[in-house]
Amino acid sequence: YILADEPTGNLDSATTSEILLLLEQLHRQGKSIIMVTHEPEVGDRSNRIITLRDGEIHSDQRPRDRGLPLSAMNDPPHHQPPTPNP
Repeated sequence: YILADEPTGNLDSATTSEILLLLEQLHRQGKSIIMVTHEPEVGDRSNRIITLRDGEIHSDQRPRDRGLPLSAMNDPPHHQPPTPNP
C-alpha cells in the first residue's frame, strides 16, 4: 500500500503530471494507493473517491457514479485496477 498525503500540493502542473503518472504506474503494478487531496482534478483521475466531512464518510463514489467516462480519469484506457487472482 502507498499512502500519499497531498502528493501534488504546491507543485507546478508539469511536476503534478509526473507524480500522478508515477502513482498510476505503481497502481498498474498492483499497488493500492490511498491519496489525500483537496484538488478535484487530481481526485477525478482515481478509480474511487471517498469524501470525508467532519471526520465521517460523506460519500463513496466511483467515476461512473459521477457521470464521468472512465477515459476522463486517465490518459490511456489501460488504467483499470488489477484483477485479483482467484
